[in-house]
Amino acid sequence: MNDAPLDQGGSQKRHNRLPGQNVGGWAPRHCPECMKLFEPKVANQLFCCPKHNSAWHDRSKKRGVVLIPLVITARVTRNGTQGKPEAREAGRRASNRANQLMREYRDDDRAANEGRGRMEWTEYTLWRIKLGLDLNI
Repeated sequence: MNDAPLDQGGSQKRHNRLPGQNVGGWAPRHCPECMKLFEPKVANQLFCCPKHNSAWHDRSKKRGVVLIPLVITARVTRNGTQGKPEAREAGRRASNRANQLMREYRDDDRAANEGRGRMEWTEYTLWRIKLGLDLNI
């Protein structure tokens, strides 16, 4: 195997890296999970470590499993203003419960990490868009 450094840095196999991703020199950014500043090693790095990446996404999946059916029901019934009477009732209840859960999740995120909190979802989504991770939004 060639021991010469690669032009873009990183491993000899260039695992999951596009040209230019390992050039370095990116401004420090906050980890969404712990809110500590870190220097990214690749252009699209959002989290300071794999453990925080996993924690964020595991929690997101658990929350999403609960929220998605409620949000879809609320949306389809226009928060309980359209559809048959039983659908309107389901829509109202789903909307209220989804809003309650989102407030609880927000409060939990703000209280996390000994009061440092986690990144707000709007800021997290903006970072993903800025880094080209959500091009379909």
